[in-house]
Amino acid sequence: MPRALYELRNDALFIDLARLKLSASPGGMGYSLGLKNMFGLIPEPDRSDYHRNLPQSILDANLIYHALFDVVVVCEGLENVIVYRDDGACKAPWGAYDIEYRHRGLVVVGSNPLEVDAVAASLFGVDISVRALLQEAARFFPAYSEQAVGRARAFGREHGLFL
Repeated sequence: MPRALYELRNDALFIDLARLKLSASPGGMGYSLGLKNMFGLIPEPDRSDYHRNLPQSILDANLIYHALFDVVVVCEGLENVIVYRDDGACKAPWGAYDIEYRHRGLVVVGSNPLEVDAVAASLFGVDISVRALLQEAARFFPAYSEQAVGRARAFGREHGLFL
């Protein structure tokens, strides 16, 4: 952790601001929400060593920052949502994706990163509960509300958000 950030630990609210990025493929592994967003805080110019055990590296970053700060997790799709697809128009080293503007104006906010991620994904009909990252995070963060996830799924279905 950068020293300047560490020195603010008692005087600052930490906002984890993540864009909504999900996979449209059934069982697709590509997604990035609040938990994964914290991976970017590893202060290493080359994070390739941390990719070998990515779920644990992401979780470690979350545990450190959540231990030192009051953290608010925000998953936003205010302007657009990134949707990973095999045939996506945008190509990147980690895969292809589309930028969808039809899902604009979405924000999921909370203090439990596990719940924020599960609710954000459920809005789009995506179940990330089987992902290694969420299963590992469930050992350290409070369980997410199945009722909240169900309401998010119903809202997403009703408003045509499902991928």
